[in-house]
Amino acid sequence: MLDRAEARVSAAGRLGLAVWFAAVGAGRFYFTGREYDPVLACCTAAVVVLLVSLFGGVRWPGWLARVTRTGAAFSYTLYLTHYSLLDLLRNLYGDRLGPWSLLALGLLLSNGLAAAVGLYCEVGLTARVKLALYRRFLPPTGPAAARGGGSSSRP
Repeated sequence: MLDRAEARVSAAGRLGLAVWFAAVGAGRFYFTGREYDPVLACCTAAVVVLLVSLFGGVRWPGWLARVTRTGAAFSYTLYLTHYSLLDLLRNLYGDRLGPWSLLALGLLLSNGLAAAVGLYCEVGLTARVKLALYRRFLPPTGPAAARGGGSSSRP
C-alpha cells in the first residue's frame, strides 16, 4: 500500500510533508509543553514514516551504518526506560527548566542511560543467554550428535 502512495507523491512532496509535520509537532510542543501529547506523537510518527520512504533505498556510508546499528542495539532499553526518566525529570525540574531545556536534558540522559544498560544487556548478555538456552532446551545437532556424541553445531 505504501508503494502506491509513494508513486503518487514525489520525493519533494514527501520532504515537504515531513517538514510540515515536524513544524506542527514542534509548535504543538511549544504551546503545550507536554512531551507525550497525542498530536505530537502522530506528527513524529508521520515524519519517521515519510523519512523512511524517502531514504529507504539510499546506500549509506559504513561509519553511519555502524553508528545506526549501535543506536539500534539499545533501542529496546531506551523504549523501556525513557518515559520513567522523562517523567522524573519533569517532576524534579519542570518548574525550573523551560520545555526545550527539559527535552534536551531528557534526550541526553535517557539515551545515555539506555546506552549504558542496553549495550551490556542487549548486546553482551544476549549471546550468552541464547547459548545457555540452546544448551538447556534443545537437543544437540550435527554429525557427532547422530553418532551419540555431545557436540552441537549451534553457537
